[in-house]
Amino acid sequence: MAKIKQNIIQQTKNQNNYLYPDTYHDKIPVHQLPSELNLQHKKDHLDTYASSVSIVDTQTVTVQKYNSDINSLRNIAGEIVGGRIADCGKKIVASKNTVDIVNYSKSYYYSGLEHCGSVWVCPVCNYKISKYRAEQIHNTVSNIRAGCGSVGMMVLTAPHHRWTNLQDSLDVVINSWRKVKSGRKFIELKQKYNYIGDIRVLQTTWGKNGWHNHLHILLSAYCDEIELEAFAGKLFELWQDKVQKADFKRPNKQGYKFTVVYDEHGISNYICTGGIADEMTNVRRAKDGNRTPFEILQDIKDNKGNTEQDIRLFREYATFFKGKKQLTWSKGMKNDYCDLKDKKDEQIVKDETRGNIVLSLSKNVFKSIVKADIRVDVLNEFALNGIKGVLKLLKAHGIKFKYKPKQKLIL
Repeated sequence: MAKIKQNIIQQTKNQNNYLYPDTYHDKIPVHQLPSELNLQHKKDHLDTYASSVSIVDTQTVTVQKYNSDINSLRNIAGEIVGGRIADCGKKIVASKNTVDIVNYSKSYYYSGLEHCGSVWVCPVCNYKISKYRAEQIHNTVSNIRAGCGSVGMMVLTAPHHRWTNLQDSLDVVINSWRKVKSGRKFIELKQKYNYIGDIRVLQTTWGKNGWHNHLHILLSAYCDEIELEAFAGKLFELWQDKVQKADFKRPNKQGYKFTVVYDEHGISNYICTGGIADEMTNVRRAKDGNRTPFEILQDIKDNKGNTEQDIRLFREYATFFKGKKQLTWSKGMKNDYCDLKDKKDEQIVKDETRGNIVLSLSKNVFKSIVKADIRVDVLNEFALNGIKGVLKLLKAHGIKFKYKPKQKLIL
């Protein structure tokens, strides 16, 4: 795995440009992928969710397949991007002396591991973060509607082409919405339509016209639905002005969409479609032949299409989206309308023990398990055959250990 990672990184590490096929970037020398690159990764485990003998929530996909897919994607992302994501779910928390196997709701997971907390690049952390954010949005919309407020969703984008620089496009989308809300006209509209607040979600896809950065704006006000649609239309006109002033082509109505929200659960899922939870279970996919970043990652895993191009695209995406906020709330909206505890992304992915500890592994033993790439196998073996099965598995892989039955500890 280390060799694979080094080969992938080395190929694009010294390239100052990113790949936009069929443009001037075609002049960049293209290096062939190493023949030993095998992207069909060994099955791994979703650290804080469930073992392969249970089901994720109410989805019809078994955890075994789900965990295999999502962790294969995390492994590939770690090889491409490096840094913290490469150690996500593998590195032991410094303050912990052991890694625990915990039984929770008839499932088994590891506790005591560090996570990268990247909502943009890591499929596992994205799943956890998006799931919690969707719950917050669901709760907020439910409370607003219960108080006779109206809610609708705007989709905004800026015109772009295949050769449009990702950084420029990203900046104009983020800054244009910020300028819409900071102007005098917005203040007048807020008062006219009894504005409650908004939630802004940043997303992107890649397609024939390059990177398609766009915003989902959940708009709410104390007015009827017809007035809310008129409010959104006025905001779109302001959006057109701000984008044009940024030296981009003026957006037309094809780059705008407004939908009244009647089902708060459905909209919370829709607005978090950047989340791996929806993508992995095919709840929503990118449209018009476009691909989300995790779909690009999936194509890399499946060796589908131009793999080298996809690797470079994913690295470009990871570079420019790093540090950007996926979801922002207007001032006071979260405190006034969301009952759920506010958490930072890092807090959401923090490994917490829920359930009962059934077995503890010393640091050395767990490191050997990671090295042997049998993390999921250990969990599955415990679920099927208990501690005896785990001990047998460790022996089969030549891992040295001592077992203390009273403490349920493997040293």
